[in-house]
Amino acid sequence: MRHANPHPRPHLRKRSCFLLLLVCLLLASPISAQQRGVKQTVVEKASGEARNRALIIGNNEYLHWPPLKTAVHDAEALASLLTSKYGYPAHEVRLLRNATRIQMLDGIDWLQQTSGPDDHVLIYYAGHGEYDKNEDGWWVPVDGELRKRHQHISNSDVLNKLRAVKARHKLLISDSCFSGNLFTRGIKRTSEEMPTQPRWIRERSQLKSVWGLSSGGNEPVSDGGPKWEGHSIFAYHLLAQLEANQKVFLPASELGSRMARLVANDTMAIKGAAQTPAVHPIVNQGHQDGEFFFVRSDLPSVSALMLHLSSGDPAADSQLGDAVNELHHTIQQTARSTLRLKLQPQLEVLQSMEELPEALASSKVGHALVLEVQGKLKKQLTSQWAGLAQLKVRLRHFRLEDGTVREVGRKDFPKSRMPLKTWEEDEEFAARAFMKAGRKLSKHLSRKGLDDFLWSMVAGD
Repeated sequence: MRHANPHPRPHLRKRSCFLLLLVCLLLASPISAQQRGVKQTVVEKASGEARNRALIIGNNEYLHWPPLKTAVHDAEALASLLTSKYGYPAHEVRLLRNATRIQMLDGIDWLQQTSGPDDHVLIYYAGHGEYDKNEDGWWVPVDGELRKRHQHISNSDVLNKLRAVKARHKLLISDSCFSGNLFTRGIKRTSEEMPTQPRWIRERSQLKSVWGLSSGGNEPVSDGGPKWEGHSIFAYHLLAQLEANQKVFLPASELGSRMARLVANDTMAIKGAAQTPAVHPIVNQGHQDGEFFFVRSDLPSVSALMLHLSSGDPAADSQLGDAVNELHHTIQQTARSTLRLKLQPQLEVLQSMEELPEALASSKVGHALVLEVQGKLKKQLTSQWAGLAQLKVRLRHFRLEDGTVREVGRKDFPKSRMPLKTWEEDEEFAARAFMKAGRKLSKHLSRKGLDDFLWSMVAGD
């Protein structure tokens, strides 16, 4: 357990002034009522592509509380892991060691003022925590005095500031005593691992999420020891799980569920009572049943050739050309919203499947997406329609492994049928008819499973 002294106070986290007064004299002439006040600089929030951003706080060297041994080490290790394996740029990670109250609040304000609506924001705190069952819980800055809670940061303030951070996905991790009080009004989640099918990943990544992960409930938590390599028990398992993870998309809910079992087992063994981490969404924060994903950035992205398989009939290929272009454009647009998938912009023609291994080998990419389109015109004499244009579309995903091309997925889309009011026996008419059918199908490709198929290319077999 994290003992700061031989007889720690029960409200202390077991991980365990100098005052300067500046008096400003205004020598200038008095200002009018309309001119009074301080002009504040508004920081424009970022826009554009989503960014991974993190505020990480580790407090060891307390002025008035017993010092802690591992909190700074925990924070430093997490910051390093996020930047090396999970796509957090160094300039988007603010690491605070032994932070004062002002520094901690400034860090949260930095996120609030500079985060954009599509960003992914993580806040991590390791340090002392305090709790009063009749009031609230608090994070303790290194300059906070004992029993002077106005010098600490209340859980209510943390959640209010978190609510003001504009981001699509937010995750708050607290490794402190009584950290579970942050989420007492949260939506409880079972300890079962969450599904990670491509459709589920795609859907949850698009919905807003606000998740909380605490090192325990309303209880003191363990500081760690040699067995945990200089980390708290909670931080040790957090870092170990992120380090060992081989999933491209790891949900925070699944991570927390694993942590609950691991930490409970360790703490039960050393103190006879289980410290159980909790993970669930936080209410009143704009959560929309989305997920916060840890996305492995050190694993290679999927770069794929985009190919169209010829029908073998030049006349038919010519008639289907505009329809193929419509479908290709829609596939490219959808791929841009699929994380870690890069499709070659140019659509190349594949005369036969025998050419695929050479095409992949020469392109120096490991994947190919092959588009197959078949068209059929049917004349029908009715009172309303003169004919029917029909398209049959298939996508196939191939992977090059050790010089061998292997098919790893395919998607057959429902036939697209376009009724024709007129009928002409020429190639231009056929091309226009197929283009209309292609345009009709393109509008519904995502609803028919295109998104799921593209996500399956990056989410694994």
